[in-house]
Amino acid sequence: MISSCFDFRGLRNKVVMVELEFPSIQYFYHEQRRLGARVELVPTLDDIRIDLDKLLAAIDETTLLVPISQVLFRSSCIVDARAIIERAHRVGAYVILDVFQAAGSIPLDVYACQPGLEILNKVGISAIRDKSVRMTARLIEGARSRGWRVNSPENPAERAGTVSVECPHAQEVCRELLARDIIVDYRPKAGVRVSPHFYNSEDECNFTLAQMQEILNTGAWEKHAAAATHA
Repeated sequence: MISSCFDFRGLRNKVVMVELEFPSIQYFYHEQRRLGARVELVPTLDDIRIDLDKLLAAIDETTLLVPISQVLFRSSCIVDARAIIERAHRVGAYVILDVFQAAGSIPLDVYACQPGLEILNKVGISAIRDKSVRMTARLIEGARSRGWRVNSPENPAERAGTVSVECPHAQEVCRELLARDIIVDYRPKAGVRVSPHFYNSEDECNFTLAQMQEILNTGAWEKHAAAATHA
């Protein structure tokens, strides 16, 4: 809907995105090339954070749109949206900022999205953020103590409310966790994404990791691999 407000037929027709952007967003803007859009996909050095300098350099006087997520879906890394917005506005470009992964997890300057923010305001976004940092740090520590790769920033200033844990057989482990009513999800190059919120406890974080370990130890993940093979 937002994209339909813009005309890609002029000289200012470039769309600048990062390769860590949510896949369906990339698919959408690549499709806009039929309408005249030029899409520049900014590469990254790893699967955790964007290359901010490269992104800012790509935003020039021919740029029309910069779709960017405040928090990267795969790694939960916090993006420096202010720097991107300032650069875009300096050259006359527009930023489409996606805060889906950020709202209610990190402090945002959002004007009264009533009534959805009433509960968050009552709890207090600072308190929510402090607790989120503690719980995600516990998840990172617990995952690494088990020898699993963590695809989220270690620095809490860069990390939002999700920890991506790349344990063995991560996709199958995720399916078994869901079967046990532990709400997580899986993404390639990320692993099992665990997103504790203010209503969760550190004990639940510990329980999730313990369940992941048990699933691996008992081979409970194997039935999901077999089901995918026969599908």
